[in-house]
Amino acid sequence: MAAGLGEAASVISFISLSVQLVDGCVKGFVLLSKAQGLGSKASIIQCQLQWEEYLFKEWASTVGLFQQPPELNVPLSSAPVIRATLQNLLQLLTDTERIKANYGLSIEVTDEEIKEVQAPRNFLGRALDHYKPQIVNDTAKVFSRRNGIWKKFKWAAFDAQTLEVLVKDIKYFNTKLHGLLDTARRNACSWSSKDLMRNVISNSPENELQNFISGHLLSLDNAIEASAKLRQKGFLTNLTDPSNEVFAENTSTRTSRTSTLLVKSPRKRSITPSGSMSALRLDPRLLTLSSRGRLERMAREIGWYNDAPVVVEWKDVEMSLESKLKHRILDVAGLLSEMDEPSFHSLKCIGFVKPSKSGQYAYLFEPPLLAGHCAEPSMKSLSELLHMKNPRPSLTKRLHISSVLAETVLQLHTAGWLHKDISSENVIFFHSAEHDWGTSSDLASAFLGGYGFARRDSTLEMTEDPSAARYAALYRHADAQGSGRKQFNKNFDLFSLGCILLEVGLWHPLESILLHQSRSLPLDGKDVLHVERESDLLDALRCRKSIFEGPGQGTIARDLAFATGTKYVDMVRGLFLAAAPGRDQGDDEFEVDDLKTQIEVFEALRTLADASR
Repeated sequence: MAAGLGEAASVISFISLSVQLVDGCVKGFVLLSKAQGLGSKASIIQCQLQWEEYLFKEWASTVGLFQQPPELNVPLSSAPVIRATLQNLLQLLTDTERIKANYGLSIEVTDEEIKEVQAPRNFLGRALDHYKPQIVNDTAKVFSRRNGIWKKFKWAAFDAQTLEVLVKDIKYFNTKLHGLLDTARRNACSWSSKDLMRNVISNSPENELQNFISGHLLSLDNAIEASAKLRQKGFLTNLTDPSNEVFAENTSTRTSRTSTLLVKSPRKRSITPSGSMSALRLDPRLLTLSSRGRLERMAREIGWYNDAPVVVEWKDVEMSLESKLKHRILDVAGLLSEMDEPSFHSLKCIGFVKPSKSGQYAYLFEPPLLAGHCAEPSMKSLSELLHMKNPRPSLTKRLHISSVLAETVLQLHTAGWLHKDISSENVIFFHSAEHDWGTSSDLASAFLGGYGFARRDSTLEMTEDPSAARYAALYRHADAQGSGRKQFNKNFDLFSLGCILLEVGLWHPLESILLHQSRSLPLDGKDVLHVERESDLLDALRCRKSIFEGPGQGTIARDLAFATGTKYVDMVRGLFLAAAPGRDQGDDEFEVDDLKTQIEVFEALRTLADASR
C-alpha cells in the first residue's frame, strides 16, 4: 500500500514538473518568435519557430499536459527521457547565455514587457488560429498562469546559417518527444500536421508562400512538398508574362493540320524538352498521329513525337479567346510537366503544339510504358472499359483505382489548381499493344487526364465554358451548369470525383446507373443503358439528385454498399454533398471545409485498399 501511495505521489510530482517545463518552453517559443532584430530573415525564421511551437504544443496536448487536471499519458518508463528532453528544450529556448556559448548568437533581454499573447499576424499564424484554435488558446492559458513578467528578446548578433542550426536542434528535441508517443497517438499527430500543412499551402497567398515551403517545414511528406513546389512554381510563372517567342508564329511551322504532320526526324530520339518555359512549345512538324486517315478527330489519341510514342490531348480554343487563353495553355503544360512525384497519378506533359492558326492546341504526354517500351502503347478510358463486358476488376483493384484518383485530386487542389473536367472519359489506362482488353481483368494504374479546362483556383482567373460533350453534364454539379452557374470551386471537382467513385465501385457507367434507377430497373451489371435523347439526359440528371438525399434515395446506395461496403458509400456520399448549399462560402481568407473532406476520403480509401490486399 505504502509503495502504491509512494508511486502515485511520484507520478503527481513528475506531472507537476512536466507542466512547469512545458510552460517554460511555450514562453521560450513566444519570446524567440517575437524577438526583434532579425531583419529580412524575420518572416522565415518566425514561421519555422511557429511550426515547431505548434508541434510541441500538439505533443503536450496529446499526452494531456494541457488538461485540467493535467495528465501524462505515456509509459512511466519514458519519464526520465521526457524530463531530460524538456529540460534540454527549455534551455535551448530561454537560456541566452547557453545560446551564445553554443551557437554564437547574442540575445539581449529588453525592458519591454509582453502584455498579451496573440496568434502572430503572418499567414501561418492566422492559419493556426483558424485551423487549430485550441493550440492558440493553450498559449493564452500558459501566459495567464505565469509567475513573472515576460520581457521581450532582441537579437544583438546572429548569423542566419547558425540560427538555422538552432531551429534544427529545436526540431530534434520535438521529434524525440513525438517518438515517445504510442503508435496510435504518434500517427494521429502526424496526420493532423500533414492535414494542416496541406490547408496552409492550398490557401496561402503568393507573398506568404516562400516563408514556409522550405525543406524544414516540408519534411513531413514528399507528396506535400511536391504540391507546395507546384504552387510556388505557379506563382513564379504568373509574375512574368510568357515571352513573345513562346507564342509567336513561326513561319517555318505554319502547317495546316493534316493527319500526318511529320513522319521522321533526323535528330537523335528525345522527347523531353529542356530549358525555360518557352521550351514547352514544341515543333508540330515532329508529330505523327496514329489516327491519320480518320475523318473524325479524337479528343485523345496515341501519336509519335520525334520517334517516341506520346499521348495527344486536343484542346479547341475560340479565336476570340485565344489571346487570353494561350498563356493558360502554357501554365497548364508547365504544371503537368512538373508532375513527376508518384502521388500525382497523371501523365507527365512534355509540352504542347499548335499545328495551325485554327485555335487547335495539343498537349503531349509521356505514356507510362515509355521506359523500355518502344512499341505504341494501347490506351483505354474508364468510360470505354465500363461499357465492355470485360475486364471485371476485383474489389481490391477498384479500391486502388479510387484511391489513386482521390490522391491526385487532393494533390492538385493542394497545389492551388482546379481540374474542372473530371469524368470517366478522362481516367485512362495503358497496356502493351498486344494486350487483349476484352479477355483480361488485369488493369494497370489509372491516370487522370483531360486537363483542357484546368486553371488556378483564383477568383481572378477567367473561366471557360465547360465541355459541350453530352456525357460531361452528368459529372458536373447542378450549380456548375447553365447560364446562372456559380464560379467553379474545389467542391465541384469533388462532386465529379464522387461520380467516378460511384462508377468504379459498381463498375458500371454513370449514365446507365442513373437511367436504371429512373426507370425502376434492377442494376444487374449486364445491360448498359445509354443517354440517347435529351429527355434521357434530363431523367438521369433528375435521378442524380436523389442518390444520397431527397425522395427515392437508397436504391443506388444499397447496390453500392453491397458491392463495396458501407464505408465506401459514406465516402462517396461525402463527395456528393461537399458542394451542398451553404458549404461553398468561407471567410475572407479560408474556405469552409478546405481540404478536410478529400483528405478524409483519400486516407480512408488508402486504408481500405491496403486492408483488402
